[in-house]
Amino acid sequence: MTKPTAVTFFQPVAPNTTEENYTGWQKEAFDTIKKNEKTYYYPYLDSMGIVTIGTGINVDNKAEFMKLDLRIGTPNGRLATQAEKEAGYSHLKNFAKQEIARASKDSKNPVNKTAYFYMTDTNLRLSILAEKELYNRKFKQALLNDVPKAFPKLSSFPDPAKIVITDMMFNMGATRFTKEKWSNFYGAVNKHDWSTAAKESHRNSGDKERNDWTHNTLKSVEK
Repeated sequence: MTKPTAVTFFQPVAPNTTEENYTGWQKEAFDTIKKNEKTYYYPYLDSMGIVTIGTGINVDNKAEFMKLDLRIGTPNGRLATQAEKEAGYSHLKNFAKQEIARASKDSKNPVNKTAYFYMTDTNLRLSILAEKELYNRKFKQALLNDVPKAFPKLSSFPDPAKIVITDMMFNMGATRFTKEKWSNFYGAVNKHDWSTAAKESHRNSGDKERNDWTHNTLKSVEK
């Protein structure tokens, strides 16, 4: 499960929005991140107690949560009322407070529940169109904005490294996946030292499968 600390919100879905036509490594990154993040149509808490929905989208701000195209029962169900949305959001925030209060002070993952835990905890469901748009918009932001700013030499990196870096940026956000907080990783990447980058790529998200994929992908890149 992801645990973003940066707050990046998205506006309601425009009905005529279409998916970008990515090719090459960008298309592979688009599909890989979708697989790595996993998609949940109901709101849940990540390991830091952040309200999340869809494909790892941070919706921890109440005002923005209330704008979501949420349905009742299924993604194609009736529109949720504002009262139903507010009740669902408040329930999650209260549960997060309880879990964090019970966790040890040095816990890296104070809310130790899988996303599946919340499936029967709420009847709110994100519409299919809204889920696609939220993912497309966040991916585009990471791909075209956040990653190039953080890694100006991106074009010189091997494609597998570009995919990994985009995955890490999407997962953690531009204010958490920074040069200051990940100095060893950034230093190794900019030197094309992929073996060291692999060692420095571990995320404290509790997602062993994703960490293993990141490590092994970078480790396999030849200088």
